[in-house]
Amino acid sequence: MTITERLRNGSLECLGKVGLAQPPHIVAPLTVEPTKPRLCVNLMYLNNWIKSVPFNLDTLKDIPRIVKTDAYFTSIDDKSGFDNVRLSEESFNLVGFQWGGYYYWYKTLPFGFKLSSYIYHTLNMQPTSYIRKHFSIPIFLYIDDRLVEEFRSEGIEPSDLLANYIVCEILNRLGYCLNLTKTIFVPTQSPVVLGFKVDSVERCFRLTESKKKKFVGFREACLAKSELSILDLQKLSGRCISFILAVPAAKLYTREMNSAIFFGINSKSGITLNGGLKDEITSWRFWMNGKGFNIASILRPYMLCKGCATANDVDYIFCKICGSSRNKSLECVDECSKERDQLLHKIEKRIDKLDNLLKSGIYSKQKCSLKTELENFFFSLEPLKNLSNAVPEDIREFVVFKEKNGRTQLHEDNCVYCTEHGLKNCSCP
Repeated sequence: MTITERLRNGSLECLGKVGLAQPPHIVAPLTVEPTKPRLCVNLMYLNNWIKSVPFNLDTLKDIPRIVKTDAYFTSIDDKSGFDNVRLSEESFNLVGFQWGGYYYWYKTLPFGFKLSSYIYHTLNMQPTSYIRKHFSIPIFLYIDDRLVEEFRSEGIEPSDLLANYIVCEILNRLGYCLNLTKTIFVPTQSPVVLGFKVDSVERCFRLTESKKKKFVGFREACLAKSELSILDLQKLSGRCISFILAVPAAKLYTREMNSAIFFGINSKSGITLNGGLKDEITSWRFWMNGKGFNIASILRPYMLCKGCATANDVDYIFCKICGSSRNKSLECVDECSKERDQLLHKIEKRIDKLDNLLKSGIYSKQKCSLKTELENFFFSLEPLKNLSNAVPEDIREFVVFKEKNGRTQLHEDNCVYCTEHGLKNCSCP
């Protein structure tokens, strides 16, 4: 999104020309994220004063805990998520920048701020936890991307999009803006999540074609060289290990690379491509056939934490998000349920008693008498009052009048009766 587009949607504000307008307290440089073109502000100075707050994101490892065999999925993506979180006016001065001879500042969460992802993910976890807990919908959240498993029960088809409708309805009511071009409403059994296909039929992860092509191109470029730099070999080894969900034995095919990297760092020289290193890199050509690996063993059933509704293994001891004990969590829920049931029973009993009282003839006479007395009291006030224009203060005065100046006294600290109860013959009110 360009500066002009951000000015149009209100996430940026132009302060004026340099030399004429008052500059922000911090004027940071701009930068562009190369891997995914995105305008960022370099808030390195501000980030030095911000406390690091660790937080957990749902990853691909968490999907097997909620995925069922032959499950159908839809995905929901937020549109310009950071632009929907407004900063306080006191913070505008801290996220300013200069461009084209003009000063600007951000009015929403900027890319480049240390805690932007933490803030947005934490806000998104509130509706996500609510949906998981109250509707039992398996939903996977990675900052602003959601993977939703559709309902599978008798009489409900995946194409009905019931789970997707519930999630979208709740998000829309909360004011979220959804990206309709990236949101997938057609249920699929192999959605793409974070660069991998989640195949619920074969119960495995697979690489996408675009990821395969990038890897093949980089691998062949490395094999075409007689000597590799440490950086290139580190990139190649890192990409191979990142395939571990699709290739469970990926680390076993990077041992020669890691040994060569260790040798290159110690010798501070390039790495000659020959022998076992070349054979190991060449062995990764088996990806040309595009065959994946079935790994049904990692697709295990799950159990929701009673505290935060996060999916955990069925035999979990402590929740991976809130850290609460499984047994204590269940005991707490049982105790809370008992207290809630007792409280609701008392409330219902009280309401029934009041309803019966309203129907009784004696109470009707008392109500009419009280209304007449209240109207007479308002008539004696200056200015005159009635039931339609009376304020709470007038009602309080009537209650004190009704009780004949009250049933208790508020004694002063120096009164001899300050520690005693009941009406006393003193000047205290």
